[in-house]
Amino acid sequence: MRGWGPYVQDLDSVLKGTTYLLTLKRVGVNFVLQPMFPTIHPILSLKWEAYCANANELPSLMQI
Repeated sequence: MRGWGPYVQDLDSVLKGTTYLLTLKRVGVNFVLQPMFPTIHPILSLKWEAYCANANELPSLMQI
């Protein structure tokens, strides 16, 4: 079991590095999207309304 020490340390380093990169990526995405949100929000709302309208117009399984 003594031989596992370096592997456990490497795995711990990889996990910490991955967590750090994911945190950076998430912060970066939030930082980029924050100024764009007022522009994106109305577009997403319109797409959602169009999707809901299409979903209501689809025939149910009973009608097929």
